[in-house]
Amino acid sequence: MKKFFCCLFALSAVLAACTSKVYLAELTPGEDDLVFCLDGKRFTGTACSSDDVVKAEFKDGLLAEGTVYHVNGKLGIRIKLNPYTDELESVEFYDDKGTPITYEEFLNQYAGLLESWDKESQLIRQQMLLRQQEAEQK
Repeated sequence: MKKFFCCLFALSAVLAACTSKVYLAELTPGEDDLVFCLDGKRFTGTACSSDDVVKAEFKDGLLAEGTVYHVNGKLGIRIKLNPYTDELESVEFYDDKGTPITYEEFLNQYAGLLESWDKESQLIRQQMLLRQQEAEQK
């Protein structure tokens, strides 16, 4: 019976961890503009836009990978950065079927996805600046 309750507890902990979602808008600026924090600590994990179109992976508060998805849920753009140097490692573009395509093909067919990435990035920057200004005024 004890094993049953231990397994049940472990399962509930896993399910709780899987259902808690972090949104990009929840992240706050750290010691500089390149560091992202959640609850005052450098964030490690995945954060997404409210519509799940944009997702970002962070390591120790630094952006490591960004992805943008097509409306059908297929990967559209994957950007990988070296989180410690902020250097671009790779950028990959995909059509709405998941097939790799060139930047030019992507731009001709799916310019709206690039706009989603830019729009989300601008919103995050604005929210972070507002939070930073509010913190400085206190």
